[in-house]
Amino acid sequence: MPTNYSTLGNISTRFQQSADSTTGLGSYRMEDISDINKTHNTNYPLLIIEPSTSTVENLNRSWERHSFTSYLLEPDGYNDSTSDVEHYDSTQKLFSKFLDYLMATRTGAFGGVSVNKKGVKVERVKNLGNDKLIGVKVQFEVDMPSVLSEGSGFTSTLPTNDLRAQFKTTQGVTVSSSNLIWTSVNNPYEIIEESDLSNDTVPYSIPAFSNVSNSWIFEGHFPHQTMMFPNFAENFPASDNFSIFILVKLKDDNDTEKRTLFGSRVTAANSTTDDYFRLWYTNSGYTSGGRKSQLGVEVDNLNSVEGNNEVNMYKEEVSPDIEFDKWIAIGFINDKTNQESRIVVNNNEPFKVNNYYDDYQNDIGQKDLFLGAFAIATFAYSASYASMNGEMKDVIVYQGALNDKSAKRVNEYLMRRPID
Repeated sequence: MPTNYSTLGNISTRFQQSADSTTGLGSYRMEDISDINKTHNTNYPLLIIEPSTSTVENLNRSWERHSFTSYLLEPDGYNDSTSDVEHYDSTQKLFSKFLDYLMATRTGAFGGVSVNKKGVKVERVKNLGNDKLIGVKVQFEVDMPSVLSEGSGFTSTLPTNDLRAQFKTTQGVTVSSSNLIWTSVNNPYEIIEESDLSNDTVPYSIPAFSNVSNSWIFEGHFPHQTMMFPNFAENFPASDNFSIFILVKLKDDNDTEKRTLFGSRVTAANSTTDDYFRLWYTNSGYTSGGRKSQLGVEVDNLNSVEGNNEVNMYKEEVSPDIEFDKWIAIGFINDKTNQESRIVVNNNEPFKVNNYYDDYQNDIGQKDLFLGAFAIATFAYSASYASMNGEMKDVIVYQGALNDKSAKRVNEYLMRRPID
C-alpha cells in the first residue's frame, strides 16, 4: 500500500506554504468563490483557490491530475486612482511569484508537486464580492500522488535483490562547467564525466542540470552530451545479466535518425571490431522504414549466435507508441541466461526480443573513453549516431535480469516520482 499519497487537505497545505513565501500576498483561502463574503477583515491581496476536480488516468500510474480555478484579488475602491490594467498586471505578477514557489516544491511528507506548465489559463475579472474586488482568475493543473492508488495493490518500493545502483536527481549531484559527478544513493558508485580526460578523441559536453525541474537536459546535438557509468562491463559477473531503468521526457524534434537512449560497447582483445548495444527511439521525422515513435534495440555481438541484429521492439499489435513531452519510465533487461532481451515502458507488458548483449568480460580489450562503460544518451563518438533529445531524472541498475513482475515494479516506482 502506498503511504505518500496526497489528499486535498495536503495540497491546500502546500498552497498555504507557497502563499506564506510569496512576499506581498495578504492571505490565502481554499473555498468556492461564492463564499468570498463569508470571511471579514480579509488581508489583501487575497488568493482564493477553489477545491479541485481531478482525474486518475491509470491507478497503477498513481498520479492524480487536479484542475484548480484560482483568483488573486485586491480592492478596486471608488477613489482608487489605480487603473484596471495596473490592477490586472500587479495581481498577475503576484500570482506568478506564488506559482514559482509552488513549482519549487519537490519533496515532503506527501510526495512531490508537479505543475502542468502547458495548462495555465488567465482571465481578468472585476466587481467580485462586497469589496468590489479586481484581479486575475487563473486555471492551472497540478499532479500529485493519488489517494485512489491506495486500493490498487500498487507498491512504491523498489525490488532490492541485485540492486546495484540507484541515481536520483534530488541528491548526489555535483556539476560545474567541465565536470559532472552523480553519486548513487545506495552504493558507492558514480556516474561521472570529465571534459579534460586525456583519451578524449572527439570533443563533447556534459548535459545541463535544471534546478527548476530537477532533471538533466540533453539537447540531441553533436558533439554528444553524455554521462557514463565507468567500468560497467568489468564490474558485472560473467553471466552478463543486467537490467537498466530510466525516467525520461523525450522531445519529438522531427529528426530523421534513430536517437540513442543509452548503450555500451567493448572491443574484443586483439581486434579493432566492437561489440555494442544501444537502445534507441524514433520520432515523427523518421524516414528509413519502420514505424515512427517506436523503441528498438541494436546489438552487435562478436560471439552471439544472432550476430549483428537490429530489431524493432515496438510493433503496432503489441503496444502503443511511445509518448513525447511526457515523463515515461523505460526498462531494458539483458537476459543472457535465456538468450533474450526485454523492454518495458511504464506499466505495459514487457516485449521480448531474441537478441541480447553477450560476453562483456571476455571481449574487453583495448578501451577508449566509452569502451566498457554504460553511457547515457549515446554509446559512441560518432555523428552517425544521433543522441537523446530531452530530459532525464533517474537511473536504476540491477546486477541481474529482472523478471517481468519486478521490472514493472521498478517502472511503477519511477512513474510515482515527482515528474515536473
